[in-house]
Amino acid sequence: MIIKLKKPMIMCIIVSFFFSFEFFQINMFSSLDTELMKKFFCTIKELGIFSSMYFYGNLIFLIPAGLLLDKYSTKNLILFSLLFSIFGTWIFFFSNNIYFSYIGRLIVGMTGGGICFLSTLKLCSQWFKINEMPKITSIIVSIGMFGGILSQAPFSYLIEKIGYLNSAYINIFIGFFLYLLVYLFVYDSPNIKFYKNENSFFFSFKKIIKNNKNWYCGIYISLLNLPIFLLGALYGNIYLVKIYFLSHYEASIITTMIYLGMLIGALIIGKFSFKKKNRIIIMILGIFLCIVNIFLLINVHNFNFFLLLIIFFIIGISSSTQIIAYPIIIENNDINTIASSNSLSSMLIVISGAIFQPIFGYLIKSNENFNNGFYILILCLIVAFFMILLIFNEISFKKIFYIK
Repeated sequence: MIIKLKKPMIMCIIVSFFFSFEFFQINMFSSLDTELMKKFFCTIKELGIFSSMYFYGNLIFLIPAGLLLDKYSTKNLILFSLLFSIFGTWIFFFSNNIYFSYIGRLIVGMTGGGICFLSTLKLCSQWFKINEMPKITSIIVSIGMFGGILSQAPFSYLIEKIGYLNSAYINIFIGFFLYLLVYLFVYDSPNIKFYKNENSFFFSFKKIIKNNKNWYCGIYISLLNLPIFLLGALYGNIYLVKIYFLSHYEASIITTMIYLGMLIGALIIGKFSFKKKNRIIIMILGIFLCIVNIFLLINVHNFNFFLLLIIFFIIGISSSTQIIAYPIIIENNDINTIASSNSLSSMLIVISGAIFQPIFGYLIKSNENFNNGFYILILCLIVAFFMILLIFNEISFKKIFYIK
């Protein structure tokens, strides 16, 4: 049974909560670090590998997910991925063997993580015009960041009050409830036709990778997303506990500010980014603010609790400027390859997480110093700045290397 909704925005909000649920799964590691280290006797380095299994799962399925979304029913693929994501979450939480937990994390990455944002974006693009997508993308990301917020201080508080396993049951129950909502209220636009010619899979993929803007936008998004993956999703709590001697719960309140900044920033930026002339200014400003605040974390170690809240909040706001790149990808690709083209950017995000989470953990373990990790983060943000110039044709590789 499907209940037809008169307003597509309601469907957009429901599927955005699917993205929010999956974003919770990505970022809950900073709340679980102590529990997992106790349960499996993990080191910080091993915890980084544990978390990165999600990204390896993403990497396996992202490109196929994008191609499938352009050929088959978006709703059916959402239901399939959500069900397997819940199954993977159950394995991750309730297995007493670290390798089985790895597999559970991998399944969540392959199914839920590999398809959540792409399917949300694809379904919304069926119901809204291209010039409305900057606003819609900002709503999707803002609701997604709500999952990030819940994965920090609220989830830490829940674990502290009712325990690790009971918190896991609530997490899984929410997944099943969301599955029911999608099943009852979400459906594909009747105006969309799905082309199932298998030969077109390879043609679509070739067309996507030959578009330079897809690469520039994907690299930019992936690098600007690193503060979230490194400070929000995994190492932020450890950094604050070790350097500032905060309690785990106090640290989780501060890391929550990254997601709150992303949520508020996405809503604000969505209102201004529909004007193309504003985009480059906003994107460069985001890079600048992020670098300044990372430099502050490197050079000043006597911030009080309130100032740390502000710094992490600004990092979140500056990272939210990445949402501008998604409408740019949509505008520079065919309407029938929206999911496939965005899967390339998502794949690059995943690669950055899979590479830099273990590297960051290795640097911390080797030197007992977070600064080396922060310097790598700044270097990545500088590269993101050059990607902005390439996106807007301010520079080109042909001019740099004198290619005719």
